[in-house]
Amino acid sequence: MARRFVLTGGLGAGKTAVLDNLSKQGFRTASDVALDVIRERKSQGLSPRPDPQAFAEEFHRRNVDAWDASRGHEVTFFKRCSCDSIAVCWVPVR
Repeated sequence: MARRFVLTGGLGAGKTAVLDNLSKQGFRTASDVALDVIRERKSQGLSPRPDPQAFAEEFHRRNVDAWDASRGHEVTFFKRCSCDSIAVCWVPVR
């Protein structure tokens, strides 16, 4: 049975440091999908973020994909999850 753990919290809370440490100890960790989107766009010469709604939708789609990909693995740690991406979709960006 897959066991999934999600680290969530504000900027600078230490999510990345905890995941890096878990990864070094041999635990399976999922990449930060929001950061993946930003890095991919920058490597293509694009603005780091598309419009907020498109970013939130891509963030959510990739979170769901990562969650689904963790099936069959005993333990996976995530930085943020679909709950975070849903919240981003609902929060108006000014």
